Amino acid sequence: MTNKKLIVWSGRIMVKRESCEIIVATQTKKRACELFKISLYYLNTYYSITCGGDALEVALEFPNVVFIDISGSMMGKRYAQLEDLR
Repeated sequence: MTNKKLIVWSGRIMVKRESCEIIVATQTKKRACELFKISLYYLNTYYSITCGGDALEVALEFPNVVFIDISGSMMGKRYAQLEDLR
């Protein structure tokens, strides 16, 4: 495995009529697309690189794991693994 830096990607999905943030830390765009189950075009168009805050800390602690914001608030976000909610 290479020593590439991790990039934290974030985007939004609809869950029970609510828009929720999802995040993941990966080394490549391709891996982020696989984990989010989206196309590279969709990632480039609608998702972004996260630069700070709680999302960065959570995602970097557990690379290649998709997390969803379960707080419903912009302040004091709480994240859970996305698989836990399915």
